[in-house]
Amino acid sequence: MVSTSLLTIAISLLCTARAQRILHEVAHKASHAANHDISNERYSATRRTEISQFNWSHTLTGNTGAVNSIAYSPDGREFASASDDETIKLWNAENGERAIRTITGHTDSINSVAYSRDGSRIASGSDDKTIKVWDAITGALLRTLEGHSDAVNSVAFGPYRSRIVSASNDGTVKVWNTENGGDAIQTLREHTSPVRSVAFSSDGLRIATGSNDRTIKVWDTNDWAVLQTLTEHSGSVNSVAYNHDGTRIVSGSADNTIKVWDSFVGSDALQSLRQNSSVYSVAFSPDGLRIVSGSSDTTIKLWDAENGELLQSLTAHTETVKSVAYSPKDGSWIASASDDDTINMWESTTITASPTSQPTAVISASPTTPPPTAQPTAVISASPTAQPAAMTTPSPTAQPTPTSKEFNNEELKKEVSKYCNDVDSIDVGTYGLINEWDVSQVTSMEGMFQLHESCNPPIQNWDVSNVQNFDAMFKGATSFDQDISEWNVSSVATFMGMFDGAVSFNQDLSQWPQAAIESCVNGAICITPSNEPSNVPSNVPSNVPSNAQSNEPSKNPNHQHSNLPSEWKCSASSVNTVFVGATLAMVLFLAP
Repeated sequence: MVSTSLLTIAISLLCTARAQRILHEVAHKASHAANHDISNERYSATRRTEISQFNWSHTLTGNTGAVNSIAYSPDGREFASASDDETIKLWNAENGERAIRTITGHTDSINSVAYSRDGSRIASGSDDKTIKVWDAITGALLRTLEGHSDAVNSVAFGPYRSRIVSASNDGTVKVWNTENGGDAIQTLREHTSPVRSVAFSSDGLRIATGSNDRTIKVWDTNDWAVLQTLTEHSGSVNSVAYNHDGTRIVSGSADNTIKVWDSFVGSDALQSLRQNSSVYSVAFSPDGLRIVSGSSDTTIKLWDAENGELLQSLTAHTETVKSVAYSPKDGSWIASASDDDTINMWESTTITASPTSQPTAVISASPTTPPPTAQPTAVISASPTAQPAAMTTPSPTAQPTPTSKEFNNEELKKEVSKYCNDVDSIDVGTYGLINEWDVSQVTSMEGMFQLHESCNPPIQNWDVSNVQNFDAMFKGATSFDQDISEWNVSSVATFMGMFDGAVSFNQDLSQWPQAAIESCVNGAICITPSNEPSNVPSNVPSNVPSNAQSNEPSKNPNHQHSNLPSEWKCSASSVNTVFVGATLAMVLFLAP
């Protein structure tokens, strides 16, 4: 009898977790399918009338070794580079005048550099077997992560700055929580050779890894299970990247190919783009319509992500191109880093074309007369002695007078992060009372208040009528209790994970779409008062644990929930009831 009960509980838990994952996946695929159709229409109309062509702008020098990696800050104003000379340099991406800072601390070549999504942290991986985390403003070393037994080839941040993944020559991928003693919380060992590259999906639910074992593996960040193994490459997979909405993965390989994959289903590549040399780096444009690649033949190539057409070949480097990156806001710049110790900057120009005048020939762009080496004014040298005074954060008295402003997506997320991380000193914010901020032009609030445990801003009056994405907006939040039930959410296409792992919500969302109500499926205490019979026992404990599957540990496990209404429902309960009931029936039927 005891064994039967234990079996029942175990199967129920498995079915519950699987139900949650299935619902999550179905909602994600459906929303992205709809968005993909819209993107295709927009894409077709755009490519009939506009052609973007990149031209060499200037060369950045100052490194004394190969430049292995470059990464833009989320706002696109700066980018970081990592070099064999054991330094990280931060560059002004807007005017390109000089490196604004040189960071030292590693004791061997640096292979990878990445910004956190809030722009406050930089992570770097090195041949010295360590990952280091730096303050992106001051350059101060915040933490050193140790645990790999060989060189670290690639690092990436998750949706929040405390989560980092790293890929190493020791054949493992490690997951780190930088706020929890700096220890690896997970080690993934499914690859059989050195792991060359790692990338997070935009929603943080998956990572992709590429390895010398010629495979790409896609992992679930909830339980770190392998969801897909992609096997069409015949050489080492040197680089992997997700597109903006996480529906596609692009990979670059030593087999001279670039492949595009569906990130959810199937094991066959959607596109296979061939060139005549090893591919070391690949990246999607911000809109997902283009792919840029860097390879050992010293060129940067631009590709159409939909049909695989080679659009342009850029030449300026004299050795292997190790890293390429689009500017994050509009993709109007490309930065490329090379074994020739330099970084080249490429700027786009838009050519208007009629539907019948689309070019079929590949456009080749290279520095014209004189070449980069003959243009001293365009070559920017960075050295510690030439750096300007250290950057400082303005004091509250030095802040500008609050002014009205129409925020875009990135600006709003940055200001919200400032507000939530230092709510006492900037309670009013740079642009007046937060409840009066003009957010009418914002189209995405993905992850806006994610994991801000003590942030409870009065945002009831925000005009969210143009917002299309609420994914993970309050994921892991622990104190937000403002009434947002009156928000106009008619334009929102996806609520995936909006309340995952969140607690202390007491919202009447009965007028919101069902997809929003179902976003509590992963354990949020998402309360929806209702006159329907309750699906939940009336003796709900006052201490309700946060989501056990959340990627981030609960920051407030003892939060009280004494204000729960007497009748309430959370859609997860009904789903789980179906699966648990079915499981019980099956076990009883099979029991002797």
